Amino acid sequence: MHVETVFLKRLYVFFVMEIKTRRVHVLGVTAHPTGAWVTQLARNLLTDLDPAGALGAGPRHLALGRDPA
Repeated sequence: MHVETVFLKRLYVFFVMEIKTRRVHVLGVTAHPTGAWVTQLARNLLTDLDPAGALGAGPRHLALGRDPA
């Protein structure tokens, strides 16, 4: 998603939401997202996931937003 600051600057936020607990994890924020940035955040998320940990049996669903704006 993207957010506008009080100085009218657009920031892009990469986040993951746990549906069961409604917990939101902000993985990164940047003014200039790149494919490499998103790829690294996804790698970091997969590295940090513990299948028996906070997410239960691990992630089961992936929802992607493809908003062209």
